[in-house]
Amino acid sequence: MKIKWLLLIITICLTTNSFAQIDIFFIKKDFYLAEITFTNNETKRLLLKDFLEASTFEFSGFGVGLRNLEANRAGRSYLIVKESKDAKPYKIPTNTIKTLTIFDINTEPVVFDMIKVKTITNNLETVYKDRDILVPLVRDGTVKMYVLTVLFHDPNSGKKPLYTGISVTPLVYLKHKDQEYAYMPQDITVGSLFSFWSLDDKFIKAFSLPTKDCEVFQTYLKEQSVILESSENRKKTRQDLKEHNKFKKAEAKKLDKSKRKRFVWDLDTKYALKRYYEFLEEYENQCQ
Repeated sequence: MKIKWLLLIITICLTTNSFAQIDIFFIKKDFYLAEITFTNNETKRLLLKDFLEASTFEFSGFGVGLRNLEANRAGRSYLIVKESKDAKPYKIPTNTIKTLTIFDINTEPVVFDMIKVKTITNNLETVYKDRDILVPLVRDGTVKMYVLTVLFHDPNSGKKPLYTGISVTPLVYLKHKDQEYAYMPQDITVGSLFSFWSLDDKFIKAFSLPTKDCEVFQTYLKEQSVILESSENRKKTRQDLKEHNKFKKAEAKKLDKSKRKRFVWDLDTKYALKRYYEFLEEYENQCQ
């Protein structure tokens, strides 16, 4: 499936008094045309209220709790819908929803699936944190990839150009179509944010679980784990990132200021997801 860049773009501003403000940007609109498939396999076309509408939340403490973020965005307990433009709105519990597809948002239809999420701890254990959330499907296949894109904004960037004061972190959920859980290699809790040395291990672990049906690919993951930990690869990664940022800065300067943020979001997200796509393509080549 072609990437749908209408992701949940989340700006996290870490302020000097240790509060984090989260802004989620979408084109505002009261209702969107949506097709909802419920857990009983009934399907309805309804008008869905403000599911993608901009909102702002504030969290205490330095760390940003993904659980809180998901509760406000992807983990709502209910959605507001109506049968037609002039009908009376009513609530439907999100725990009755299997899939929803949103149509009229000036892009390709966007599919959201309800998934159960397990995170990967720093000890490479899997933990289910009672996360049943609706998240956008970015890549379909035997192993599906869902993505929330998180935008960290540096509050101390002052008058620096926008493209030097932000960084993008896609939160990826990997799920085999026949498994119950989706696996998330990177959380944004305090412990995970400051455990960057384990991200490669978490990446490999998160891939090993939904692909465990293929022994050939498990061997590939072990080989890639050694490569990722090598000094040569780390040096190459640093150089690649340096070149990426240089290109981003040069190209952003050519754009009107109103278009720079969107450009940075798209470019950084593509860059960050590149390895995920490479591994998913390798899985399909070896195992299907």
